[in-house]
Amino acid sequence: MISLPQIRSGASSLFALWLKEWRAVMPGASRASPGSARSARLVIRPDHDGAAIALEAPDGTQLLGERYQWPDYDRSIIDRMQRAAHSSIRGSDIAVVLSLSSAITGSLIVPHQARARAESIVRDHVARKIPMKAEALFIGHDEREVAGRVELRYLILPNEKLEQILSRLSLSLSDLDALEDVPVAGGNPVSISCVRSQSAHSRLIMRAAAALVILAVSTPAISFGSIAWRQNVLLEETETQINSLTAEARRTTEQLKGIYGMATDLDRIVAIKTAPSIGQIWEELARLLPDTTHLKEVEIKGNEVNTIGFSVAAPELIHNFEASPILHAAALTGPVVFDHAEGKEHFTLRATTRKPRLPSEERE
Repeated sequence: MISLPQIRSGASSLFALWLKEWRAVMPGASRASPGSARSARLVIRPDHDGAAIALEAPDGTQLLGERYQWPDYDRSIIDRMQRAAHSSIRGSDIAVVLSLSSAITGSLIVPHQARARAESIVRDHVARKIPMKAEALFIGHDEREVAGRVELRYLILPNEKLEQILSRLSLSLSDLDALEDVPVAGGNPVSISCVRSQSAHSRLIMRAAAALVILAVSTPAISFGSIAWRQNVLLEETETQINSLTAEARRTTEQLKGIYGMATDLDRIVAIKTAPSIGQIWEELARLLPDTTHLKEVEIKGNEVNTIGFSVAAPELIHNFEASPILHAAALTGPVVFDHAEGKEHFTLRATTRKPRLPSEERE
């Protein structure tokens, strides 16, 4: 016959296994949130001339930092930095993060009831805002609590641009833990997990955790059904303790989310109101281009804006650009060729940026 200490030992082991899986659901888990305080970060920041690679401790302190020009860079540098990171920081995960200065970001505030449709809400918003086909864009988002509602912070980048950056770094998305934008005015960047869809991953873990809870309760009951009444009472007490710990942990998680949201609201508001110049250009393109025109590629380099796309009347786009307070000196940079698959003219057009004109200047 199985003794009472053996029952207690088995129940404790099952509870420890469940608790380990439950912790993976917490928002601070290093793989779900690569920028959390529980993991160190190896941050890669590419630009036109080269790439900067920095190792940041879990508290945000920079421990190592190196910069390479593109002719001197190869993939072995990141591998070496990862080994150095594991040697410098023991007992902590190292999240590999790609920080992109050319990404477009924004946010939406939605009620909790809309959280299940977060991805479609973000994609519909982006479709109205960006004059490019959705399949040509990388679109990701993260979520956080703000004053009892949910803030959906999104990150947008043309797929072709992202592939060029990854190719130059000799990386793939599977090598990364997260994509993020460069933070503005000390604010928190939008961080998109590259491991798996975060919401689907969390739901899977939650289902596994719930299954483990049921296992912790039902398995002993089934296995020891013939044991005395005291053993059944012990199992009921164990179930009560697990439910109590789960409820308390959830309350603590919500409290921590609220504290984090209050501490970062001011910085986030400042970042949203201080729109980057690249964001103004994207908005202006969306305003200028008619519904009969769509773009497949946009490159913003310095004060030059190069576009490639399809239009019913490509030459007429020049007049639209010249009427813009932000863009001027528009010119077709290649032949206009009719594309039978699209049923429109294929064009390449270049314009330059200028400071926004005052209303009085526009009348002149």
